Amino acid sequence: MRHLFLVIFIVIPTVLFSQKSHDKNYDELKSGIIELRENYEIIDSLENEISSLNRKHEEQVKINEQSFNSISNQLSAASYSITIFGILFAIAAVIIGIYVTYVEKKIVSIREENKQLLSESKIVKNEVVATN
Repeated sequence: MRHLFLVIFIVIPTVLFSQKSHDKNYDELKSGIIELRENYEIIDSLENEISSLNRKHEEQVKINEQSFNSISNQLSAASYSITIFGILFAIAAVIIGIYVTYVEKKIVSIREENKQLLSESKIVKNEVVATN
């Protein structure tokens, strides 16, 4: 009975009201777990940022491709326009060359005719002077 009394009044209250021993490993593990959670949150935010940046990069690549395509189309149109203008310019140059040649021949024939008329008028003048 005495043992029972000793167990009931001494051992049981001691066990019930005893404090837990504070383990250093437990604190380290708890801080490690907290640090891991923070690292996982950082990793999740970085993964979200990476996916967002990848979407922005893809959009920028599409915009660049569209820009390059439009520039290429504009260069093709400009090249076509320059080609047409060059052809028209060449045709105009040929036509102007033919016209200048025609005018030159006319001027030469008029000059020859004027020389002939001048010589005829000198002859007529000399005849008129000789008859007076």
